[in-house]
Parts: sequence; structure tokens; C-alpha cells
Amino acid sequence: MPILVSRPPEPVSARTDAKKPGIGKETVKVLLSRNAKVYIAGRGGEKTERAIADLKDITGREAHFIQCDLADLHSIKAAVQEFTT
Repeated sequence: MPILVSRPPEPVSARTDAKKPGIGKETVKVLLSRNAKVYIAGRGGEKTERAIADLKDITGREAHFIQCDLADLHSIKAAVQEFTT
């Protein structure tokens, strides 16, 4: 699941997998704990919802979800539009 991160004044971006335990989820925990604004892009579903809820329970901050199916160009364009507005 792609992770998009921005933190003013200098935007930062990263891609990782936060749905499964491991370095991706740990990276997102650190970013959230340092007040980064984290966007999780993916198809969604129970694993994504659970990951976002777990991260909020741990850090007190919520990652933002953007629906995106990387196999669907229309979905990618919609996700880019949502992220940039």
C-alpha cells in the first residue's frame, strides 16, 4: 500500500506498506509521532481500516486514506487529484 507523506514547509514523500507488521508500519508510526501528515493510498478494505485505526491508537494521530488501484489509470488520476487539492 503506497504511503504519501507531507510535512510543511518542505514536503516529503515516501512509499511503504503499512498494512502488514514490519518496517513500513514502523516507518509510518515514526512519521505520525513526529507530526507528519501521512496519506495511505490503496484499494482499501478491512486491512487498511485496521492499520489506520492501529496507527491512531499507537500515535494519537490519524493517517489519511486515498482510494487508489494501481491497475486502474482512472483511479490513479483521481488519487493524484485528491492528493494535490
